[in-house]
Amino acid sequence: MSIVLFAGSRHLFPSLLFLFIAGGFQTTFLSAIATLLQIHTDETNRGRIMSLFGLINRGLGPMGSFAFGLIATVIGAPWTVAACGFLTVASVAYVVIYSSQLRDAKAVGEA
Repeated sequence: MSIVLFAGSRHLFPSLLFLFIAGGFQTTFLSAIATLLQIHTDETNRGRIMSLFGLINRGLGPMGSFAFGLIATVIGAPWTVAACGFLTVASVAYVVIYSSQLRDAKAVGEA
């Protein structure tokens, strides 16, 4: 939601605060994902899984940035950023509501 608030902000200091909050959440989220991947992955595949995580996390971003850049030229950057924020919130809500297998996941080796 801080990205959506950033998109609607027209003042410097609230915008910086919203970006700071978003960056903190992104760092926390990515650290948690990396930790969960390492905990829930067998030792023989851990390097491969972390390589895929790095590819998805950093390597595929420019392709999405290109598409959203094209959209921003049509509807404007603030609306595009707000749309991305809403899509993220909706995606997380969907996963939380409809993906019980993620909540019930067990670490490798646990019964």
